Amino acid sequence: MSHDRDLIPPATTDAADERAFLTDGVSLGFSAVASALVGLLGWLLAARLLDPTEVGRASAFVNAFVFCAGVAELGLGQACLKWLPRAGAHTHRILTRVYVGVIASALVVSVVWGVATRGSLSSQMGLTAHWAVLLFVLASLAWTLLHVQNFVLTGLGAARWVPVEMLTFGVARIVLLVALAHPYGALGVVWSWVVPTALAVLVLLAVLLVRRRRLDGRPGELPTRQAAVRMAGSIYVSTFGMTLMISLVPLVVTATYGPALGAVFFIVWNGVAAIEQAAAGFASALVVRLSGDSVVLLRQALRRVLPLFGVPLLLAAAVSAPLLHVFGGTYPAEGTTLLRLVCLGLLVRVIGSMVVGIHLAADRTVRLVLVNTVPALAMVLAVVTLPVHGSLTLLGVAYVVIQVVVSGAAVLDLALARDPGSAGGRVPADER
Repeated sequence: MSHDRDLIPPATTDAADERAFLTDGVSLGFSAVASALVGLLGWLLAARLLDPTEVGRASAFVNAFVFCAGVAELGLGQACLKWLPRAGAHTHRILTRVYVGVIASALVVSVVWGVATRGSLSSQMGLTAHWAVLLFVLASLAWTLLHVQNFVLTGLGAARWVPVEMLTFGVARIVLLVALAHPYGALGVVWSWVVPTALAVLVLLAVLLVRRRRLDGRPGELPTRQAAVRMAGSIYVSTFGMTLMISLVPLVVTATYGPALGAVFFIVWNGVAAIEQAAAGFASALVVRLSGDSVVLLRQALRRVLPLFGVPLLLAAAVSAPLLHVFGGTYPAEGTTLLRLVCLGLLVRVIGSMVVGIHLAADRTVRLVLVNTVPALAMVLAVVTLPVHGSLTLLGVAYVVIQVVVSGAAVLDLALARDPGSAGGRVPADER
């Protein structure tokens, strides 16, 4: 192994960077949680306004374009977190290449998917095939750009805009949903996603242009093509782990346990999606703001992050039954123990997410991919191999065990990879 695995290259100044890390992490993390909660609220509202068939059509269309956006993003969004703070006069060139690459990728992926599934898209939206495909391509492109721009803003030091954007987007989506769902059904639900997304992209492009001009006069660094491909590629591969955990696991549960228990699992699993994305936001901020010895950096990050996640997770575990009573039916009976176990597992997962951020900052591709992908694959394996007794509790136990083993191994590996005397870099006074 090379010696660069021990130290994160220094970026800026001590106290200011630690405060900026917390600010950026809160911005990205809060945005992810707010987006997930507004998304859940939107689907609950849609369920009250429309019959299940219409909701199913809309969710299928939305899930498809969100998936295509994830495929098309190419890891360039998170890579900007490392490139842009050092770019200076090269900011314009980096942004141009990122946007051209993402737009081209989104168009190719969405057109291929749209043409291949044009019959389904047409029936879901009640449109002719070519109009349904056009709407799908527009939605995929807009969602891809919105996702990338959140990271670009953070890389340019404007993370405070991200929660404003996501909250505004969420409110606009709810308002449009109320206005369009009844007269237009599934098509109205989809338009409530597409219109705010497209408008947010245009507004943020204007913000980026202003921010970019302020940086163009400074000296900076331009990553080589090889370094850029390596960084974006490692991120791209690693993000598939999160996609598997958030999207594939509930699908396999539904196929294995049936739709009734699958619905309970899906509601609980929304918490996994929110916390995974929020923790990823803090891990992304880690790339930009903090530097130093890996183990010290992990302690430094966890001291700030664990209280932010621990309090709401422990509270959710304590009031899990009342929370699930909001959904009625069998949700409290089937999901209470599962929710408590998932909250415990998520608290451990936060540690693993911070390790991911450290590996990302030091370009440790293999370790990064393992910490993100192994838990997802292990969870899928648990779903298909554990005995099915009509209860979801075993899946909750499996989730906790997987997170403890993987996060524990990741922290141990981080400590063992440390060369003696490698604590150069910045070490805060309270860690010396």
